[in-house]
Order: sequence, then C-alpha cells, then structure tokens
Amino acid sequence: ETWDALLWLQEHQSDQLVSIGVSNFGIDHLELLRQAGRPMPVVNQIEMHPLVYAQRRDLLAYCRAHRVQIQAYGSLLHGDAHLLTGPPEFLSDMVHRYDTDGVEYAAYDGHDGAPVGDRPPPAVTTVHVLLQWALQHGFAIIPKSSKTERITENVRYTNLAPQRPHADSKTVDFRLSAEDMDLLDHWGDRVPYEHRNIYKTDWNWNPIDEAPLHSGSEDHWPEYEGMDETDLDTLLKKVPVTHLDEGEYWQEYWSNGNHDDDEDYDDDYYDANDDDTFDEEDLHGEL
Repeated sequence: ETWDALLWLQEHQSDQLVSIGVSNFGIDHLELLRQAGRPMPVVNQIEMHPLVYAQRRDLLAYCRAHRVQIQAYGSLLHGDAHLLTGPPEFLSDMVHRYDTDGVEYAAYDGHDGAPVGDRPPPAVTTVHVLLQWALQHGFAIIPKSSKTERITENVRYTNLAPQRPHADSKTVDFRLSAEDMDLLDHWGDRVPYEHRNIYKTDWNWNPIDEAPLHSGSEDHWPEYEGMDETDLDTLLKKVPVTHLDEGEYWQEYWSNGNHDDDEDYDDDYYDANDDDTFDEEDLHGEL
C-alpha cells in the first residue's frame, strides 16, 4: 500500500518526485513488489561494507538483474573507531602500501579542483580504502559528518574513473587493485556471523533478514487515485493533533521512554565498541 502511494505521488508530482526507492529490502521483499506487477524501486539502501559483502551476494545479484541501484550505508563500518584507526593487519598493510608506494594521487582539497600547491599530499587512510572499495563495486555512498572538513577529507581520493595518469604525468587516480578488492570482499568470511552486521547492535534486528513480508491491500495501483478530502478528514480525526511548544514536545518524548541519549551520530564518530558487545579480535578477522 505504501509503495502504491509512492507510485501515485510520482505520477502526479513527477517534477518533484523523480525517483523512488526502498531501504533494507531483501530479495523476498523486492520479489513481493515484482510479483504484484509493480514497477521496481530505483534504489535499495542497505548496510553494505566488506564485512557483510559476502552474505549479501545474492541480494546484490538480484538488484543488478532488476536494475535496482544499491546505496550503501555504513560504508565506514558505522564509524567504528577501533576498525578505522586500528584496522586488522591485512587492511593496515593495504593502506600503508597505497600511502607509501611513491604514487601521488589526484586529490580534491575542497576548493573545486584548485591545485593543492606545494603542500604534501594528505595520507591515504582506511576511510579512503573503504569508500573506494564501495565505489568500485558500483555502490552509491553516503558517508556523513557534521564537519565540512571531514566530509572533504573522506572523499579526497574517491574516483569513479579507471586509474590513469594525469597531464602532468605525476599523479594518477586512486584505485584499488583486483587483488585488494578480493581481500576486502572476503574479510567477512573470517568474522563470526553475529559480528558482521554492525548496525544490528543498535537496532537489535536485521530488517533485511528478519522483517516479515506483508503486502497489505494490492488493489490500489494503477487505479489508485490518492486520498480524497473525506478520507483525509477521517484519518485526522483518528490521529490526535497536539499543539506543544518545543520544550513540551521533548519532555513528552523522553517521558514516553524514548532512548535517553538519542544523538545524531556522525558515521565517523560513533564507536560501536562502546557497549562492549563486540569482540575486537572477532571483528578484525585476521588472515
């Protein structure tokens, strides 16, 4: 029913709603839409990083076959400080090789392509390797931060083009080798299953695998005409509308038992190990 409503909005508000997608849909959820004769989502946003890549191969193949773009969240391992600043040995060695092999990479320094000048090129980090891994797999990435300089640093070396020399013959675009891509692809194979899905620690479930299938009413689309004024009035009567000022709203929000440290975490600041539920050695999954 929700998907039908989105399809209707797209049809009637095409200048404002160009593309529609879903989040955390597994094959069964997507297949439910397909078998009901609905247009498929343009994008499926899912947790995607090297730790979960192997277990999502079937879903990735399904999405490719049906032209559904994967948008990755958690590309930076949910900002896990232990893994970003103290990665497993194979990943640390990989970062070191790209940072010290004498190659100067083309870089964006936050000034719309202005030359970096005489400053030494910034170091290649675990962040750059993880984001480039995602891009070379064709995933859309959305690493967030509240700090502009950190966003600039995160995407400094990301590049979609094949590695090639630049006009000055001194710089090349940053790309991971096939061998290193394969190493990252199989990192999750060496990590216990319960520790691969980093977001499950926060959510206590994995919606891709655990969300039930529910089609709802299937008779809306394509004849669905939206909600008329009578239906809207009926709905609003069922939903109490309160007029609280901001302070009263939050007081009621917290008193209803909502999480008491619900912060807008930056992807690169959240430390999933703070709650001691992860075993660092398990997450490292050494070769």
